[in-house]
Amino acid sequence: MPHDAANQHLHQLLHQFRTTMLNTRGEDNHLRSHPMAMVFPPHKDLLEGASHDDVVYLLACEDTSKVDDIRRDNHVNLAFQSSSTWVSLCGQADIVKDRALLEKLWDDSMFAWFPQGVDTPALVLLRVRLHQGEYWDQSSLTDKVKFYFESGLAYIHRRGSHASALGTHERVQLAPAAAAVSQ
Repeated sequence: MPHDAANQHLHQLLHQFRTTMLNTRGEDNHLRSHPMAMVFPPHKDLLEGASHDDVVYLLACEDTSKVDDIRRDNHVNLAFQSSSTWVSLCGQADIVKDRALLEKLWDDSMFAWFPQGVDTPALVLLRVRLHQGEYWDQSSLTDKVKFYFESGLAYIHRRGSHASALGTHERVQLAPAAAAVSQ
């Protein structure tokens, strides 16, 4: 798939997800996963333009282990999964203390985690500047039929399946890696 088409498809897949696993490196140097709700800008113009196309926002309280992890090592991974689509994003996270941006990005569904809303003490944005994305997409009807057919043949003939190779798999280079700056 041409780079532009793969990049566009990656962004389309990304907007299907509402949650992600934020993977950080803990104090003990082990990888840690944190379930997170995605924050989508309600204003479409926030997503248009190069400065926001390859950025994902998450909300966190500043006094949490995930924020401590990011302060030590800001390289993160975001992992997404549905029944037939998988996305992995690599990037660098920074901690953003910008009340105006927080208000623009706020979604009332976030009250479940932050009952005081944007007035929650120590509430910050985690801005992940994406460098690379990778996806495996088996969501089309054709892909699903091929998957079940290949899996069925593998079961009947007691051989390995090539079903995992079905669908679309692409690795997409996004924005160039750059040092994240805390605000």
